[in-house]
Amino acid sequence: MKFELAKYLLNPKGVDAAGISISGAFEGRTFVRGYDLLKAMNGAVPGKLHRATISILKDAGVLVVAKASADLDGSLFRLDTSKHEEFFAQQRLAALVLADLGLNRQEEGTNTRIVATLPEDWERMDNIDPTDEAIRRIIVHAEKELWVVSPYFDDFGKAAIEQSLVGRAKNKVRIRVISRQLSRLDAERNRGSILALRRLVNEFERKKLANFVEIREFTSRDSRTGEMQAGLHSKIVIADRDLCYVGSANITEWCLIRNFELGVELSGPIVAPVRSLVERMWKESTPFRS
Repeated sequence: MKFELAKYLLNPKGVDAAGISISGAFEGRTFVRGYDLLKAMNGAVPGKLHRATISILKDAGVLVVAKASADLDGSLFRLDTSKHEEFFAQQRLAALVLADLGLNRQEEGTNTRIVATLPEDWERMDNIDPTDEAIRRIIVHAEKELWVVSPYFDDFGKAAIEQSLVGRAKNKVRIRVISRQLSRLDAERNRGSILALRRLVNEFERKKLANFVEIREFTSRDSRTGEMQAGLHSKIVIADRDLCYVGSANITEWCLIRNFELGVELSGPIVAPVRSLVERMWKESTPFRS
C-alpha cells in the first residue's frame, strides 16, 4: 500500500518523528548499518514498527541497500535524500487526511483472523475462514511479491492455487516458492511434490510467465552421504509485507479440505518479522531443477 507508513504511525507527528530519526542517523555519514537505523528510531517510532518501517523505506527507494547481509541488522544502507523528502511529505499528507476522516484509530483484534480446515461432516463455523479460501485471498492481495512456503505439494493443491498465482504473475508479481526434498535423491520419497511443482513450472512456461516464478528447496543434507539432516516444516504464505498466513496446512488435498488444520491470517506490522525469517530461509535454499 502506497501510504501504509501513515496508516501504521497514525498521525503527522509520528510520520515527522520517523523521518527525522532516519535522516539523523545519516548525519555526517554516507552508509549506516540496519542495526544503527533500528537504534535511531528508539523513542521516535514504536518498537514493533521498527523493522516494518525500514522495509517500507527500502521498497520505496528511500533506503538503498549498499551491502546486503543475511539479516537486516547487518545490512548497509545509504539514504536517497530527494526520495526521503518526497516520501515523508506524502506520508505526512496522508496521515493528515486519515486523521480528518477519523480513520487513524487502531482497532483491537483486527489484525488476526483464525483459519482452519475442518472435517467434512462439520458445519462451517463463525469467525473461522476455510484454509483454501484464506490462502487464495492472500495470494490475490499481493501487488509486488508473494512467498509460498510449504513442505509438500500435490496436484490438488497446485490446482487450488494455480490460477490465483498465474493472475498475480500477469500483474508482474514476483512469486517465490520454498519446499523441501526436491532433488534427484528424493525422486521416489517425495514424488508427489516434485511432479506437482514441475507441472506448475510448465504451466508458467506455457503462458510465458516463467520469469515471475522461482522455486527453491530448503533441506539440510549430510555433505558426504546426501542424506537429509533437517528439513522444512513451516507453512507460510506472505503477500508483500502486510498480509500472511501461518499455520499447519501444506498445499495438498488432505490439508486443504480433509484434515483438521489450524492457522492464523496476520496483517500489519506483525508480518515484517515473519517475512524476514522467510527471506533468510530463501537465501539458505537451493534452486529446484525442474
